[in-house]
Amino acid sequence: MAKPKRGASSGPHKNHGPKRHFFHELKPLDREIAKAGLLSKYSCYESWCLACSARGKKNTSKAEFSKFVVLKTKAEKDKYFAELKQ
Repeated sequence: MAKPKRGASSGPHKNHGPKRHFFHELKPLDREIAKAGLLSKYSCYESWCLACSARGKKNTSKAEFSKFVVLKTKAEKDKYFAELKQ
């Protein structure tokens, strides 16, 4: 088996063919979905319950979750969880 020469590199590999930009028409839709809060990890009741239990709250209810869902900004949600710790 032949050994490669020292110092000789194969150089950068060329990617052949045109670049394909799949789903570029959906990017504005992704941003709107993110602004609506659907990509938040607290968008469903189960994940919110897990977040509350991790912060020490044992009993959660759907009524409390509905109050949390009304909060608009991330700062308001962070404040809610900060008060939850106390």
